[in-house]
Amino acid sequence: MQRDSCPSTRQAVTLALAAAFALACSDATAPSDGVAMTFTASPITGVVPPPTPSAAVVGGVLTVSGQVMTPTPCYAVSGQAEVASDTLFVHVVAKSTLSAGAACEQIVQVWRYIGTINRIPSNAIMLQVTYDPGKGKPTVVLGQPLITP
Repeated sequence: MQRDSCPSTRQAVTLALAAAFALACSDATAPSDGVAMTFTASPITGVVPPPTPSAAVVGGVLTVSGQVMTPTPCYAVSGQAEVASDTLFVHVVAKSTLSAGAACEQIVQVWRYIGTINRIPSNAIMLQVTYDPGKGKPTVVLGQPLITP
């Protein structure tokens, strides 16, 4: 009897879930313009609340949070902050983790992200959060005045 080279559905689901949880990340980014941001993203399972991005400044610390969707669990979600003119941008980007020709279970994955900026640049009066689902075409998901108490 010849064994099928494809994994069973249970094995595929187990591998996909393991990969998704392994992709949950936390990192601190500091681009050349000096805006340092701590960013975490992790997959959500179970009941998913509405994907409403939000931002708040408390004690001089800006926290941006929200949810994004990827077409499969085989993505990594990262964030970067930068200032251009008078706007502080937080860019959330999803990138596939698959190598060419590899397959992944076709299940939409929702990711929860949180970005924290401890030192808000003094020239930033607007905030924009963008999301790029891996296509190189980011869209603005949140735009608001940056009010610091």
